Amino acid sequence: MKKHEITFDDYGLSCMAVEIDGKLWFEAHKVAASLGYKKSDQAIRKNVPPVAQKQLNNTLLISEGGLFRLLHKSSKPEGDRFEKWVF
Repeated sequence: MKKHEITFDDYGLSCMAVEIDGKLWFEAHKVAASLGYKKSDQAIRKNVPPVAQKQLNNTLLISEGGLFRLLHKSSKPEGDRFEKWVF
């Protein structure tokens, strides 16, 4: 398991990611907050399916697909710019 600090300064997104079995898992609540969600628990529950969530110690992680789901639903301007860059 490797830890990475992922920063997209131009898009207002910064979070910790953990590499598990070659796949990145992102710190769910930090991603949600960076994307402008006021209630991160609710946003994650509503937009990220359980299969795209993983608990590591006391930290909830989401897969890359989970990150994109939260990104797609974000209304923050930085989220819109980041989404355009991704797609």
